[in-house]
Amino acid sequence: MITLRQAMLMGATGSLGLTLFWASCNDGTGGPAPGGPAPTLTAVMPALGPTSGNTNLTLTGDNFTSGTTVQIGTAMATQVAFVSATQLTATLPAQPTAFGKVPVVLTRPDGQTVTRNDLFSYFAVNVDFAPGTNLAAGTTPAAAAAGDFNGDGRADVIIGNQGSGDLTLLLSGNGGALTPQAAISTGGAQPAAVAVGDINGDQKLDVAFVTNLGSDVNVLLGNGSGGFSAAVKYPAGAGTRALTLADLNGDKLPDAIVVNNAKGVSVLLASSSGTLGAATAFTVGALPNGVAAGDFNGDGKLDVVVSDGNANFGQFLPGSGDGKLGTAAQITVMTPSTGVVSGDFNGDGKLDAVFLSGTGVVMSPGSGSGTFLTPTPAAVGTAPYAMSSGDLNGDGLTDLVVIDIASYKAFVFISSTTGLGSPKMYGAGMSPDSAAIGDFDGDKRPDIAIANQGSNDVTILTSKAQ
Repeated sequence: MITLRQAMLMGATGSLGLTLFWASCNDGTGGPAPGGPAPTLTAVMPALGPTSGNTNLTLTGDNFTSGTTVQIGTAMATQVAFVSATQLTATLPAQPTAFGKVPVVLTRPDGQTVTRNDLFSYFAVNVDFAPGTNLAAGTTPAAAAAGDFNGDGRADVIIGNQGSGDLTLLLSGNGGALTPQAAISTGGAQPAAVAVGDINGDQKLDVAFVTNLGSDVNVLLGNGSGGFSAAVKYPAGAGTRALTLADLNGDKLPDAIVVNNAKGVSVLLASSSGTLGAATAFTVGALPNGVAAGDFNGDGKLDVVVSDGNANFGQFLPGSGDGKLGTAAQITVMTPSTGVVSGDFNGDGKLDAVFLSGTGVVMSPGSGSGTFLTPTPAAVGTAPYAMSSGDLNGDGLTDLVVIDIASYKAFVFISSTTGLGSPKMYGAGMSPDSAAIGDFDGDKRPDIAIANQGSNDVTILTSKAQ
């Protein structure tokens, strides 16, 4: 629309001249004229939407005009409406194969554009996994963890082999396939639980493990290209059963938290030299056997939850931010438990705990203040043996994988605002006993690796675009 503000007629001999003193070429609503400042984009709300589309979006920025188009990923948004020079609304387009962060491109009628790659993500409405492929491991693989050990941006898998007393590293290649590497020595120790983290802060992932009913935590420092130092042992109390790595003292280095029969929980603080300090013991429970960490009371300091194989309760130990843990408080589980994971399984922004029992899992919703609400049990398989947690569909909620050692199956729960949903079942190898979650093929979709102690291999379940 051309808006004429003032004009003057000139000429007295039959010729007519028109002089424009001021004009603008906008839509009459105050948007910038062509050639004006380029558009900016600062926010898209909500910042997460389903691959099925049909979600109302509000885009905030500056220098918008009527007629601006919006592209999200590879598709054009519909029903784009100009609200003001700082706001547009649009309807999210469906993109069944999209996942994770996608570019958002705004184009004004005058051709000026702005692109932001960090403001919006798609999550998968439906999640499915391709039938598993099996890769060789050592003898009696008993533990699995995922992480990028060679810095190529794709997750790799580390397997602890109890029978052969070593580690197997499966490296992801350019084509997305995992390839077993040569066995990694543990000095003869037989890994029963494995954790991954950057213990010395050099931006290269390291590995820690404990043996079943041993007395040490073992650390192998990574070199960033898939190699590791020799294993170093640190005393952690008698009867080690499980461990996790988490920063309990706020120095940005993950500390070792070990569950053992003798003292309950031992904390070994990490240092930038890659060593662990002397273990500090915290008594907890009757038969502690699993551990997870997270900020359950909202004070910005990591806490610890522990499962118990000889009581109908779990245990919550508040962290003080200096590596120490407070007095344990009981978490009602209604049954003895053999493991625990943490995460937001119902989307309320508060950490929950999920305990593994002899018949399934028990979800204990967190209140956000360090207490837990009424637990909800769910039967799983015939002999649930291990769990792993992570966001499998990209919606920001924590999902759950449960391994059934008797039926040779993995059960995948995709969480919602009502908690754990009904699981999908996938085949594994013989006597599966642990699982790890990571994007092994570089497509941004998390995959699942399952260690099978009966068949001495690892089953890879690859996430499929829907």
